[in-house]
Amino acid sequence: MNKVLVLGAGMVSKPLVDHLARKGYDLTVASHILAEATALAQPYSNVRAVEADVTDASHLARLIKDVDIVASFVPFTFHDLVADICLANKRHLVTASYQSDHIRGLDADARRQGLLFLSEMGFDPGIDHMSAMKVIDEVHAQNGTIEAFVSWGAGLPHPDCANNPFKYKFSWAPKGVLLALKNKARFRIEEQEIEVPEGQLVNTRWPTWTTDNEEYEGYPNRDSLVYEHVYGLTGIPTLLRGTLRYRGFLELMNEAYQYGLFEDDGAIGHTDWRKYFESRGIPNFRKQLSQGLAWLFDEPDVVDGFEQCSAIDAFCAQLKNKLFYSGGERDMAMLVHKFVIKQANGEYRQHLSLFKAFGEPYGDTAMARAVGLPAAIAIDLLSQNKLTARGSVIPVSHEFYEQVLPELAKLGLACTETTVNDVPRTVFLRELNYAVNKG
Repeated sequence: MNKVLVLGAGMVSKPLVDHLARKGYDLTVASHILAEATALAQPYSNVRAVEADVTDASHLARLIKDVDIVASFVPFTFHDLVADICLANKRHLVTASYQSDHIRGLDADARRQGLLFLSEMGFDPGIDHMSAMKVIDEVHAQNGTIEAFVSWGAGLPHPDCANNPFKYKFSWAPKGVLLALKNKARFRIEEQEIEVPEGQLVNTRWPTWTTDNEEYEGYPNRDSLVYEHVYGLTGIPTLLRGTLRYRGFLELMNEAYQYGLFEDDGAIGHTDWRKYFESRGIPNFRKQLSQGLAWLFDEPDVVDGFEQCSAIDAFCAQLKNKLFYSGGERDMAMLVHKFVIKQANGEYRQHLSLFKAFGEPYGDTAMARAVGLPAAIAIDLLSQNKLTARGSVIPVSHEFYEQVLPELAKLGLACTETTVNDVPRTVFLRELNYAVNKG
């Protein structure tokens, strides 16, 4: 199985293409923008570029029919169609996106045909699953129990490049980040289930302890409790998964939310930002906004069709114009897993698993490598018949973390495991105090 179709030629596809091309795979890169696919293929004689519309099922079927494995890096809304065509043509599928209900429902059919439909094989989700399950399985094998699991993921600028009031930069469309902040969330702290209502995540700024000197704040992801079954932690007293930002980001986003900048229902109805803020009772917005938002709107660019934009789309355009990576700037991908473990002898241990990767100046971003390389490694293992899983799965079994994590470490993407019993639990899990009192 050495023929691979890569759907999508965005920045996360490049590390995957590079990795597999150097190993001699016969690759086809398909994109609706031929120039992007050509740029990925150009350095290699064993990679070809084709133009493809992922909504054209017949063309997609012809491409999939000619390969052994499909790596889908197109927007997640297209994965269901890709999966259906893979099933019809008996081809394996690997994606980095969350497993959809539709793909989950193809499990029996895929297993019947001996196919692997592997979802969530990227960074977060992906490396987070594997690094967590490695610790969880080790604890259970030693007859221990896990009483608390707190997991944070982050895609941030390198600390040296967090040089604006938001301490954040966008390498792709900002709207996904903003929409995530509008979600509701559910988690458990010391057997107490807590829910954060929709629209309140911007107000959940929980200081989080790590081993470095940076100041991070976190907010919970949607429903942490689904992972007690995924990870084999049924009934765990404390379970929280969330997203980290540098301190200051969430405060500014909360201010923006209060000014209606997250609203997505209807046109903004104003010709520029001055008139928009006046309609919100802020006649002199440059002086009345916080310093951070005032900086954002200091030179307020007005996108084409501003008056017809929703508030959130206009806000996204403003963020994209001001919060971008300049040439040579680096990003950072980070995972923080915190475990409170009760060992078989009754003693407690605090365990920290930390993953941190930095982008390369003028090269691949940390996020692109952390998303693309796990999928590339999985494809390589699958082609060598080293993965036995079949059906619609995510990488939570031992065959994934035992094989993929060591290969990632060889590429400079490794987790550091540390026992931190010298840190008081109130510090180690300081975010929980805020979660209970302010969640």
